[in-house]
Amino acid sequence: MFLPLEMRQASLDEKYPSTGILWRVDSESNPPERAGSIDLSRPCVVYFGGGAYLSMETEQLATQYRTLQHIIDGAVPSSAFDFYSFTLESPESGSVRSNKTACNKYASAVTDAYNEDPKQFFSLKAQQFVDQALASYFPDGRSMNATERAEAMNVLARQLSNLTIFANSYGTTFTQEVRNVLVHMLDERGFEEKEMNPAILAVAAIGVGPNATIKPKYPDFSQVTLLYNEDKSAMAESGIHIGHPHLDFRHTEQPIARADVGAVDAGAHHILLSRETDTTLRGVGFRNQELPKLPLQELAAAAHDIEGQVADRTQETPHMVHRQVDPHNKPLYTSALHHEMRDDGIYYVIPSNVLGINTCRFITEMVKASAQGDRDTGPALNAAVDRFITPEQMQKDQSQVDFFVRLHQSLGQDNPKSAER
Repeated sequence: MFLPLEMRQASLDEKYPSTGILWRVDSESNPPERAGSIDLSRPCVVYFGGGAYLSMETEQLATQYRTLQHIIDGAVPSSAFDFYSFTLESPESGSVRSNKTACNKYASAVTDAYNEDPKQFFSLKAQQFVDQALASYFPDGRSMNATERAEAMNVLARQLSNLTIFANSYGTTFTQEVRNVLVHMLDERGFEEKEMNPAILAVAAIGVGPNATIKPKYPDFSQVTLLYNEDKSAMAESGIHIGHPHLDFRHTEQPIARADVGAVDAGAHHILLSRETDTTLRGVGFRNQELPKLPLQELAAAAHDIEGQVADRTQETPHMVHRQVDPHNKPLYTSALHHEMRDDGIYYVIPSNVLGINTCRFITEMVKASAQGDRDTGPALNAAVDRFITPEQMQKDQSQVDFFVRLHQSLGQDNPKSAER
């Protein structure tokens, strides 16, 4: 028997007191600002990070925005969508180290509580996020007739079709908590599950490196969860593996194996498990110049010509860089949702595995569909998975990955003794 939800929430909140803050970043030059709510009249991406991310500095929040903007640039103008994030402590308060430690402990405790009751549990922090960011859009159906309730949910579905969630590690658990809050609040306002289904289904959620068990729910968000085979902690915590008794994986000999949970019209959850084993993060560095607005493949070509000859590596020439990373974060980093500003120039990540390439695609596809108007999220996301996770497409993607690997090898950057540029 579970303790009542309120008691479990109060226990966590007492043990890990903190204030949740919604941030909005609207340009590369302006610092993040506290947001009153999310504007669902236009496309938006909301990022939920791992435990350490929950105490992120404002400069790092701005970096996340800049790199997300680069992913989507060309498909959707940066002026056409908003970027939000949610942290559990004000980035200005306390030391970074103490904040990270507290947030990691909190994330672990919440995940344990969620795993005990995945269809209903949500923390007070998740409820705070929904109260602040989304609740103002929720209608009260208790005095409506069936026709009015259906129309109210259609309106809410159109608004939520502008919302794309991107999450990593604990952020994937927080995403599920947010789903549970939405269902709970709409239920309290007089809507049945079948009535609220179109609105819940309209939310797109892209998650990397889950740390909680995955259960089919109704209603549910339209979701893709991407997992790296060498991410042992995420595999252990989520229970996802090729031989899972309730996950029928396909394409098991391809770079990415696929399993589906649920139906498209009820919140399909696509599980993508990468069989890639390389933990090298590859990118392009630029000294003393602005990052060009070019596709990543063209950036690579700028650092090295197609004939395999090393480019002129002067102070003003791009060069290849690499490092080893924790496989738990590798799909996030290689999706290009990260870059670093360094004293010797810009380090910009290239997707160097098929999982990272597809992380980019799903985010872009969902934001682009929102920008085009009235995104039909479930079918749109399902079509994107069907289009990109085919043996033919994965082989093309693998060829692109192999090109980047060979490029690095020809520059001598994959030698363990090579200095990181």
